[in-house]
Amino acid sequence: MNLQQAVFEKILDRFTKKSQAVEVIAQLLEVGNNAVYRRIRGESILTPDELTILTKKFNLSLDKLIHPSTDNLVFSYSAMNQKVKDFASYLHGLRENMQPLRKFPNSYIKYAAAEIPLFHYCFFPELIAFKLYTWGKVTWCFDFLDNQPFRFDLIAPMAYEAATQLLESYLAIESTELWSLNVLDNTLNQIEFHTESGSIADHADAILLCEKMRMLVHHLKAMAMAGVKFPLGAKTLEGRSAFHLFHNEMVYTNNTVVVSSDAGKAIFSTLGNPNFLKGMDGQVVEFVEGWFDNIKVKSQPLSRVAEKHRNKYFNQLLQKIEVTKKRLTSG
Repeated sequence: MNLQQAVFEKILDRFTKKSQAVEVIAQLLEVGNNAVYRRIRGESILTPDELTILTKKFNLSLDKLIHPSTDNLVFSYSAMNQKVKDFASYLHGLRENMQPLRKFPNSYIKYAAAEIPLFHYCFFPELIAFKLYTWGKVTWCFDFLDNQPFRFDLIAPMAYEAATQLLESYLAIESTELWSLNVLDNTLNQIEFHTESGSIADHADAILLCEKMRMLVHHLKAMAMAGVKFPLGAKTLEGRSAFHLFHNEMVYTNNTVVVSSDAGKAIFSTLGNPNFLKGMDGQVVEFVEGWFDNIKVKSQPLSRVAEKHRNKYFNQLLQKIEVTKKRLTSG
């Protein structure tokens, strides 16, 4: 198989129908559909510029195609692809990565979590506001947050709207998630740190954040018990996407995600949280997915019928929140 054939084979694998791929390629190369078919059949040769356009668009590694046995891998990095300029743009970027999953059937998310997946913070505006503030100060180093204590009104309405849209996308996709007992620790420590350092303008807001964490845990427990995802105040659970939750204390990892649909598969891994790496190399995706499935087999189910372990697990999370709240209150 020559390079051109290999490129088109990888591209065609991303689409359920060949005609769909041809339409997209024709638009990218600004040629007619017949011209695309000739290139696919090898009757016409891709120009260097056309090859560049296709490999960039579909995130293909020419080195990997030419030397398939190499251990060099190609990942895109969110922090370098597009610098985060504001809170809303980051959330919109996440949603754009999830949109293809909503367009294709059989979409699925496998999420091994170092902390509660950020989608869940979007259930409560106060929590996603606090997380965005923390990332804005520490990771993205926004100038306007210099010497600026946390307040809920620091977050613009468009960011809250973006969080709601991101949550809707997440709730629409079936997922399996692996959590440990440490999934709350990072956020609880951040609340306590910002309170003690004077980075929360109103001490009552720190207590409110703990209360919202408590409410979030109760909602997540309800989703685990039902085995489906649903928004706060949902009137019915019919037609909801499945939610498979497991308690994992076997392996501690960064946030590692495998997403799949009829359009293909990709992996995401946090690097400089909440920035992330994205990879689509088939061998790597297969390896990471196998790693995930192996851990899942050794993990304790929390969804649906696992009442005893589910109650124990979520009670331990609630105790962590209560301990933090007491320290903040006594302080």
